[in-house]
Amino acid sequence: MNKYLIVVLLLVALFGANAQQSFNYFYNQDIKFDSNIPTPKDVLGFEVGDWHVTTIN
Repeated sequence: MNKYLIVVLLLVALFGANAQQSFNYFYNQDIKFDSNIPTPKDVLGFEVGDWHVTTIN
């Protein structure tokens, strides 16, 4: 059982490390984005998926 857990954890670590992709992967190179619209990193201070966003009430 421990061997299977180790294999699964290694696979998740290997494939999870490559999860971050640039916008070029998702969009065609011909698309021009409006530079006046801030990116999530500009607003949040970190890339999407790096941290959970929470609010303080």
